[in-house]
Amino acid sequence: MLGVENDNGQLGNSTKDNSISPVRVEGIDNVVDIAVGLNHTLLLTNTGDIYAFGDGSNHQVIPELTETALTPQKLHIKSSLEIAAVYADNNTSYALTRNGDIIAWGENTSYKFGDGDYYGNGIAYADIAEKAVTMSASTNSVLALSEKQAMYGHGAVITITNLVCI
Repeated sequence: MLGVENDNGQLGNSTKDNSISPVRVEGIDNVVDIAVGLNHTLLLTNTGDIYAFGDGSNHQVIPELTETALTPQKLHIKSSLEIAAVYADNNTSYALTRNGDIIAWGENTSYKFGDGDYYGNGIAYADIAEKAVTMSASTNSVLALSEKQAMYGHGAVITITNLVCI
């Protein structure tokens, strides 16, 4: 159930109508994980299938789509990749596999796919040295925590100036 602004179809209920109360995403059962980007939503089912809906203008719903998806669209990836979790940032989507690999699709600015490319399209596989157990993503960077409790990051370096702590 979701209940928020829906001007990009991010509720997955076949409309762009806002909802002040929760609405059920029809046709998708056994959801075990969710992630919400700026204007798109990801669902992971207990069978490892990923569904996405909302604004697809940066390929963040599914790589083949650059339009708004008002209903859940299934992401077609290799069946051998067992997905453990989904994540999202503004316009990028991510999946963490049970083997600890990170898969990314959507907006690839600032090297955040981890593939050495500043811009790109399609699905990218970030190659970190150890098995990732969780991750977090922001507008310009991705951090992954390994099973050996080491932190790995990729993306743009952001300089913060005039920071005042009180």
